[in-house]
Amino acid sequence: MNWTEELPRGCPPSKAETAAPEQVFYRMTRNDPPKEEDFYSQAKAQTRRAMSRDVDECIKRGVSLFDDLDTIANKLHLPRTGKYVVELTLNPSDGVVLEGSNHHWTWWKTDSFSINRCKKVP
Repeated sequence: MNWTEELPRGCPPSKAETAAPEQVFYRMTRNDPPKEEDFYSQAKAQTRRAMSRDVDECIKRGVSLFDDLDTIANKLHLPRTGKYVVELTLNPSDGVVLEGSNHHWTWWKTDSFSINRCKKVP
């Protein structure tokens, strides 16, 4: 796979898998329609969290997704998050995901993903 950014050794973790064929994910974006930068990892976007030494280097290079619309809608009011939500499904060639907690997933994205497949959630 051609990852969208350089990943550290052992990343993505071996527990990461391709997404289930019909699994729907949601992502907050700052732009409507979304732009490539709305799908940057924390490391690529150079967020404060990414600069922290307390966060795993591999996780910093993943993109946050959610599998529950209510969960992501409750986060829209937080500072430094997007104000729009898009829905997407991932093809096996789009990368791998790892389930976290509270409906959060980390996605290691490949260059085959196209933002044109995203649908804005009203």
